Amino acid sequence: MKKLIRSCKENYVFLFIISVLISMETYLLITVFSGGAAWTSIFFDHAKDSFMDFFNSLRDASLGEGAYTERGVIYPPMANLIFWLLSFITPDAYNGTGFDERYTWNEYGINTLLIVLFVALSIGLFALLVYRSVRLPSMHKLLFTLVAVFSVPFLNMLERGNIMTLAFIALMFYAVSYNSKSAWVRELGIIALAFSFSLKLYPIIFAWLLIGDKRYKEFARCALYSLAFLILPSFAFGGPGCLLTIFKNITSFSSGTGNALSVISNYTHIQYNAVASVAYAWFFLTCINFIAAPFIYKERWKVWAAGCIAFISYPALCSTYAWALFIIPIIYLCNEGFASNWGKGQRRKGYLICMLIPFLFFGIPMPLWIPITANAFIIYFVVVIIAAFAIYDTIRTTADLISPRRVVR
Repeated sequence: MKKLIRSCKENYVFLFIISVLISMETYLLITVFSGGAAWTSIFFDHAKDSFMDFFNSLRDASLGEGAYTERGVIYPPMANLIFWLLSFITPDAYNGTGFDERYTWNEYGINTLLIVLFVALSIGLFALLVYRSVRLPSMHKLLFTLVAVFSVPFLNMLERGNIMTLAFIALMFYAVSYNSKSAWVRELGIIALAFSFSLKLYPIIFAWLLIGDKRYKEFARCALYSLAFLILPSFAFGGPGCLLTIFKNITSFSSGTGNALSVISNYTHIQYNAVASVAYAWFFLTCINFIAAPFIYKERWKVWAAGCIAFISYPALCSTYAWALFIIPIIYLCNEGFASNWGKGQRRKGYLICMLIPFLFFGIPMPLWIPITANAFIIYFVVVIIAAFAIYDTIRTTADLISPRRVVR
């Protein structure tokens, strides 16, 4: 441990490891002294709603086309297809339950086995990708992987049982394989990105990296794969026409009363329209920043960071588990050779500290009038800070590129 602490002065990745470990130890101590009350404080609704993104989706998908027309599901056809197929494994007695009986999933052994397999598969794939992608000595690589797996964002992703877990893992494979020397591995990465898109739509923004790197043929193939993954599964739910229904459902969901913006509005007593206007304007700026990033940054980790910032700045995606995406630029930061020289590169420090904070354990029960976890509450502030920092960095870097003084140097 002492060796790792000394290494923090020279290596950003070791700072990540040590910070998460210390926060985890503090969280466990708080849990002990609180008589266990803080144990579930890092999870939504104190883990009273565990795995319900999984089981609610499964129950909805069991209706087939009715998932979109009756339940207002917003998942793309591929995600719904996966849950629909799983619904043939789970008992009809559970699939047909009403909303008030949704928590009875644990009364059926096959349901418990299914969620255990889902969690185990997710951990295994994520751990393998992290371990294979980070360039560290074997023991340090293993420790980094364990810390990533047991970090707050990934644990929240598992606890929700959200299909975002599979979309995130597919996106990670795209990131890991992006610069592979093997053409077929890169192609699998592009297919993985298309699959990630087919589950959650939003990850497709990372195809912009292919445009930035002038890999136009790969971008075109990614577009074709994505279209196929979107259209083909739709025939299980009445055909491509269901996509229009999904769009209507998404619009209704985004303007509903249960989204992040309405929570902020309710508890700050600021009108919803005012909160929404500011949030979407800010999101627009982060998108512009990401669009520019591949063309002004040689450091590809900054491009990935800009993409993750734009992703999580979208109000409907600003959540604890979505922050797991930032493990990608953190790994890139290590692998592109910028993990050393802690005393240099003030902007790199700023990025890393902001990316690191939501990975920490803040095992502090929030007041009853704040219906979110401490980590989720902190993310609302961190996302604004890192977005502002990234936009500032882009402006400064662009100014340096066009400045006549750069030629003199």
